[in-house]
Amino acid sequence: MAVGKKRSERIQANLESSTSKLTPWRQSKEGTDFRDERISSCYATILEGGTKRQVAERHQIKFNITLESAFIDYDDALKLLIEEQNSTTAKLREIVQAMRFVGLKKALVKGNLQAYAMMLKDLTTELGVDGAAEDINLNISIEASKPDKE
Repeated sequence: MAVGKKRSERIQANLESSTSKLTPWRQSKEGTDFRDERISSCYATILEGGTKRQVAERHQIKFNITLESAFIDYDDALKLLIEEQNSTTAKLREIVQAMRFVGLKKALVKGNLQAYAMMLKDLTTELGVDGAAEDINLNISIEASKPDKE
């Protein structure tokens, strides 16, 4: 046993070692061959809801693994969930940016800048994008044209 390592770290190291597939007791669902299946299942269980402990216990019962392995799978599934949420947030920010450009063009044509600004503020608030970080000041001045001399 390695001194100074938590039991979960030792289990993780054993699961990832090259000799784990050679030992017969690793042929169970706790082995690395079924790791992706277990993480996918844990991901689905996280989406169903519950506390970390509840999800880990359901996962433990489903795959007949130790609770520590269930917590490791939970952490890995949570990393996947966070990565997906970050990519979704990035896509939503791109959509908001595209809507800003299209809306600004239409508002300039119609001259209805105040309605557009209010709609954009509400939309960015719903999506969690901080619209206050970008203070945009628009000044439009109309100069009188000089009469043509004939």
